[in-house]
Amino acid sequence: MLILMGYKMLIVSQSNKGVDALFKSVIEVLMAEGLDDELDKCVRMRSEALEKGLAQHLEADMPATDSRFAAANYWMAACCARFAADNQDKPLVRE
Repeated sequence: MLILMGYKMLIVSQSNKGVDALFKSVIEVLMAEGLDDELDKCVRMRSEALEKGLAQHLEADMPATDSRFAAANYWMAACCARFAADNQDKPLVRE
């Protein structure tokens, strides 16, 4: 509900499993309600090592099918790659 009202949510937990479970629930609710436009606003920030690994896969045009990259579409690295692909004409992306 808060997402639909324009609010941003930061989910923090002592374990990745806790964050993953809640993040998965949010994604499932948005999909069930047909709110696909809101999915683009959902970003899951992983550890630096995992984000770098996914970024390297994406730069090499390799699919992120490795089990380490579960729900990789929502990872920060994947969001940045999509932005770069969609905005190649912007100065920030060209640099």
